[in-house]
Amino acid sequence: MSKVILITGSNKGIGYEIARQCGKLGFYVIISGRDETRLKTALGKLQKEKINADSLLMDVSSLESIEKATKEFSLKKMKIDVLVNNSGINIKGDNQLLQNDKNILAQTINTNSYGPLFVSKAFLPFIRSPGRIVMISSGGGVLNGEVAGWCPAYCVSKTLQKRK
Repeated sequence: MSKVILITGSNKGIGYEIARQCGKLGFYVIISGRDETRLKTALGKLQKEKINADSLLMDVSSLESIEKATKEFSLKKMKIDVLVNNSGINIKGDNQLLQNDKNILAQTINTNSYGPLFVSKAFLPFIRSPGRIVMISSGGGVLNGEVAGWCPAYCVSKTLQKRK
């Protein structure tokens, strides 16, 4: 069987392109997202390109959704070779950290920082040994240079993911 890759937040953008490229390399791709309609559309596009893919509905900001996704995945009776934690949000109105609605920071950190941790923990029993967990971050997490001050809650959430 092909190597299996599960990618969160892969119904569009960077996550979708990771899925597409890995699928072209022969991976069995499992795309994941919180919007069922977008997920079905993305899956259809991958399958039109003859990519061996499946989808898994999961909102990384919800422990209940993550648990439901792991239960659904367990029915597949397969192991994951690579888990890519790509999901992330950038909420409209994230302009000034001290003046933002308090929910912007909480929701952003919950999704962008805690989400990858909780997904990794939940899917760890399904990851083949040796396997890989990849965390997608952002230059926004550096908090200096040109991106400093840009969407501050997003940047803070990505700083929490940075390692040296």
